[in-house]
Amino acid sequence: LHIGSFKTLDNTINAVAIFKNMGIESHWHKVFLGEKGTWYRLFTGRFEDKVSAEKFIKDHGLLDSIIVSASWTILVHQSPSPDDFESIRSTLQGKEYDFYIIKTEEAVYKLLTGMFDSKKEAEGVAKKINNLGIEASVVHR
Repeated sequence: LHIGSFKTLDNTINAVAIFKNMGIESHWHKVFLGEKGTWYRLFTGRFEDKVSAEKFIKDHGLLDSIIVSASWTILVHQSPSPDDFESIRSTLQGKEYDFYIIKTEEAVYKLLTGMFDSKKEAEGVAKKINNLGIEASVVHR
């Protein structure tokens, strides 16, 4: 669910805090839009279907949000403990990559970044992360 777009990282971070105070966890993704420049898109949730997303929108008063289908993300690291992510998280933040962590049914934590419509776009960002010395791979969400 795309819940906002911001021109600056500071405004994005402020929005993340506002949504967190509303009980909504969010993460952002930096995008370059040609002549429009760099923007930061803010997302929340992962929904099984459109009905679930629409209910979330209504329940949280997010009437300006947009339901998006982003099938691809980047797996940056996985571990049985999220504590193992600290140095990677620091490197990603230093290069303006946000991240999110999910816990699988097998009790494995996955550090992920980005949401992408196309695998090709995700591969381009994964390559940039790999160039930072972090092994990243494109995975289906």
